[in-house]
Amino acid sequence: MKKLITFLLAIATISMGAGCTKQDKPSETIQSEMLSLKSADINMADDFSEILCTDIRDRDYFIFGKLNSGEYSGYITNTQFAEKKSFIFSPHEDEVIKTAALMKSRKTAVLTTLDEETFIYTFDSNGNIENTYNLGEILSPDDYFTEMIYAEDGFYININRESLVYIDANGNFKGNVDTGRRIVCGIVNDSNGSPAVLMSQNSNMFLGTLNNGNITEEVECGELTDYTQAICGGKGDYRISAVLPNGLHGLKDNKWEKLSDFSENDFRTSDILDIEMVNNDEYTVLLREINGKTSMRLLSQRDISEIKTKNIIKLANVAISEYDPYNELIKKYNSESEDNKIEVVNYRSELIEDAIRSLDLDIISGNAPDIVLFNSYAPVENFGNKESLFVDMYKLIDNDAEINRNDFLDGFLESLETNGKLLQIAQSFGVNSYMIKEKFANGLNSWSLDELEKIYKANSENMLFTYSSQYLDMNYMLDELLVFSRFYDKDTAECRFNSAEFIETMKFLKNNNIGLAPNAARNTEINSGADCDINAFRKDEVLVQKTEIYGFSYFREYQQVYSDENVIFIGFPSEDNINAISMPIGGYGIMANSKNIEGAWDFLKYYLFSEDSNNYYENSSNFSGLEKYYKEQLDYFCTSHTYIDSETGEEKNSDEYIYYPPDSSDEFVTVELQPFTEKESRRNDEFIRAALKNSIKSDVQIQDIVTEETAAYFADERSAEKTAEIIQNRVSIYLSEQS
Repeated sequence: MKKLITFLLAIATISMGAGCTKQDKPSETIQSEMLSLKSADINMADDFSEILCTDIRDRDYFIFGKLNSGEYSGYITNTQFAEKKSFIFSPHEDEVIKTAALMKSRKTAVLTTLDEETFIYTFDSNGNIENTYNLGEILSPDDYFTEMIYAEDGFYININRESLVYIDANGNFKGNVDTGRRIVCGIVNDSNGSPAVLMSQNSNMFLGTLNNGNITEEVECGELTDYTQAICGGKGDYRISAVLPNGLHGLKDNKWEKLSDFSENDFRTSDILDIEMVNNDEYTVLLREINGKTSMRLLSQRDISEIKTKNIIKLANVAISEYDPYNELIKKYNSESEDNKIEVVNYRSELIEDAIRSLDLDIISGNAPDIVLFNSYAPVENFGNKESLFVDMYKLIDNDAEINRNDFLDGFLESLETNGKLLQIAQSFGVNSYMIKEKFANGLNSWSLDELEKIYKANSENMLFTYSSQYLDMNYMLDELLVFSRFYDKDTAECRFNSAEFIETMKFLKNNNIGLAPNAARNTEINSGADCDINAFRKDEVLVQKTEIYGFSYFREYQQVYSDENVIFIGFPSEDNINAISMPIGGYGIMANSKNIEGAWDFLKYYLFSEDSNNYYENSSNFSGLEKYYKEQLDYFCTSHTYIDSETGEEKNSDEYIYYPPDSSDEFVTVELQPFTEKESRRNDEFIRAALKNSIKSDVQIQDIVTEETAAYFADERSAEKTAEIIQNRVSIYLSEQS
């Protein structure tokens, strides 16, 4: 049996990106020391309620948008933002302003649509209209993205990153530029003042010079991304710069060089609407704020005297796509810590197996990150020599003056253990169970398989088992009903898939035709989703509802939205009266060979257990593993939350749930959620604490083994007993390989 994580003898080089050379000869991305950029507000931007775009040409800087007065204006200033000339643009009624651009000699242009026609207005250096060009039907008011640049030969317009059109110097529409059906990432005047287009196809990037509506002198920039947040012309050594999902890059000698990941700034790449390079190592960025407004910042390289040498702590992020991995907590830690800086190593791959393999190879080569984030594809138990690879964090907790074992909920740390050692730490956990209406439960609070079958058969003529049993395969229904993780123990390398409980549950599903047979065609007219589940449960069309409870907000929804009657979390059919199981959410480990174990632990304490962390994830998040925050979460949902209606002045309940019954002709139902009563609070609290004593850890490899073999039983290819025997043998071998 092949392990998920295998320690290979050969070490392969996996490139995160590629650089830019002539076509069909891409090279690696240059990774030099990144800039440390300090941020300062550009006060001139405060005049605007919304900034649509910025532009730069020579020493002139252009800001265009809607003033606080409601008028549209363009400011032409310098790169010190010390003075300005401005003009006012007054659109016609129903005219939609799309964008604007800076021309030569402080002239400007504004792009609009009106009555399905597109217009370009040009202004002289004094802000007077020189020309009005009617371009015909080019743009739509609904186009979500538009950018325009001016060149000696006219204008180029990027529409939705799908097409690039050319307008000559006389304002005549000349048609589309042939981009080879590639994504138009952006258009820009490069460091030489030449118009250029950056394109992408299957993550391969291309930069071409624009000339009279044609692309010339094209270079291939290697495999990097299909999406840029913003691009701008370069200065000095850089032909252009681009904000990609993982940070700022510059194109130098036709090779991408990563300049900054913005990890020390208080914004993310996804907040950046526009960028301009104003000097070497100096940029302006246009940012989208939380309140919907826009702001501008000047980013400049910190003086070397301002930069204190910090310990670099690398955090592995096993992801299936490349994106900005820095959330506000990491940025805040980086900006406030005097000793450490977190750098996220994004193991980018379209396949999770490739991402894990890349991490595996770094561990083998001695280039491992300091902190590893585990998941169900790569749990800590699947790492060979795990007890020597990762730090036992019980030792860190026991020697810590700020946190101790008693700060955690009883059973939480134990749920994360591996052979009695704490090789991973997590912030929170979730709980799974089954819910049934009290009137169908026959007085039971938990049930065996025999009791479940008796209740189901008494109601099966008028009810489905679950709503999902109409469209899920029987082998998936088996996992829902049993939870495969209950049938193995990785610490002892034991499993019990050959037990009577497992075998009889397979028979129960098959004999009662619960779920689709293997390879059966799904009825495409059956809708799925939470709204369908709610509707079916409320109308007594189903017996039970699988519940995934990731916080006390879920409790209220299951108890108040899914039913207006009393419900019971009756749990999984077993002889052990298991009402619920818990599972940790994620899990972080510290490599034992890290050169900065103390720094890694300092970060994890902040990232997982600080006040900032609790506030960041708010009260509706997963159950906290810390007693203090867990109680705060529970208290929050024992309290009413209201707001004042601005129109009526009436105080109203701010907690509500809206769902759309499938048969309601698009009419939605609003359920006002009520706080827990004292009795409900106590009952829910006891339920969650008990679930922590029944913790499981999922493993995708084992799940795949079980579903593969149970499919043969449900297809009448072998008996339940033989199927269970095969699963038992396969999983036993797999577990022995992990031990």
